[in-house]
Amino acid sequence: MRRIYLWGILLCLTAPFIMVLGVSIGASKNITFLPEALSLSWYRELLTEAEWLAAIGRSLLIAVLAGLIATTIAFAINYVLSRTGSGFTKMTFALGLGPFLLPPIILALGASLFWAEVGGMAAWWTPRSLTGFSL
Repeated sequence: MRRIYLWGILLCLTAPFIMVLGVSIGASKNITFLPEALSLSWYRELLTEAEWLAAIGRSLLIAVLAGLIATTIAFAINYVLSRTGSGFTKMTFALGLGPFLLPPIILALGASLFWAEVGGMAAWWTPRSLTGFSL
């Protein structure tokens, strides 16, 4: 029984990654699972286009800086809370666990669908590209 339970957990944890892999090797320009045709064109474009490489570099820089800032703030807060024995200790711990409740891959897919629907970040920076809106 324990083995079945563990396999179920493994399946639930790997299912989102399998879906993302299936979508990423599809030849379609739309997000569809169980692609009709297979292609590695998305990976080729990702690794050869200068715009994508620049975006990856910026993303890595932002991730490292955000990680350093978040870790510094978290250590400072935890140090103070552990020394003072404040009543906020349990609440702060619960808030710190919040981001782990929703896996990042689900957030990424949701953000991808959202930006695909609104036309990407350029739609927010150039008001004329938003149909029906004018600033």
